[in-house]
Amino acid sequence: MPEIKIQYGGVEKALSNIRSAVSSFDEAMPKNIGGSNELDVKDALEEINQLMEKLMKNYTALLAKHEQITSYSVQSMKEADSMISTSYRHQYK
Repeated sequence: MPEIKIQYGGVEKALSNIRSAVSSFDEAMPKNIGGSNELDVKDALEEINQLMEKLMKNYTALLAKHEQITSYSVQSMKEADSMISTSYRHQYK
């Protein structure tokens, strides 16, 4: 039966990098473009920036959630590995 080998150190390092990136991500966009300028372009740019900021916040939240789920999956695999290994050792002693 083929084995699935997980390099836990590499996975945990990648997850740590994701956590670090998420925590340092700045989703804020420029505010009040054009100062007192009342041009339609300025209003359109401000609306686009607001939408982009919302999108970035959602993306950051999604990335953080993905990292949490992946961390949980890796931990579950570690526990399953340990249980299988212990069971295997007891069975073939």
